[in-house]
Amino acid sequence: MENGIVEWIQTAFFAFVFAFALGYMISSVRTELTLISKTKEISESTNKVMYEHSVPDNLSNGIISRNELVSRMMHNLEYPVTINGLTFLPENYHYINFDYSTIADGEYQVTNVYDTKGNLSLIRFDKI
Repeated sequence: MENGIVEWIQTAFFAFVFAFALGYMISSVRTELTLISKTKEISESTNKVMYEHSVPDNLSNGIISRNELVSRMMHNLEYPVTINGLTFLPENYHYINFDYSTIADGEYQVTNVYDTKGNLSLIRFDKI
């Protein structure tokens, strides 16, 4: 009889320890997943860079690819831009609303147009 009670107490104790360890492990996994998701949210909210492109040392006229042109259009404009005869003014342009599929594949000639005082007044992209 004593052995039966001792075995039952041992079994109950080990079951309790097993249940506690299992609960602790599940709690740890949940905490880790919550920590990862919160860190990811903070990282996404502080990093505002959507798309980057390199600026060449020589900002004068040149030839660029469609990808480079798309990357230049993925921010709000500082100057009027003309692509194949279509002019986009900074006050009417927003990069989120722009349909980038309208830019044809190929290379583009970049021409900077200056006013009489030598200030940049327009950037023109013509398909070659």
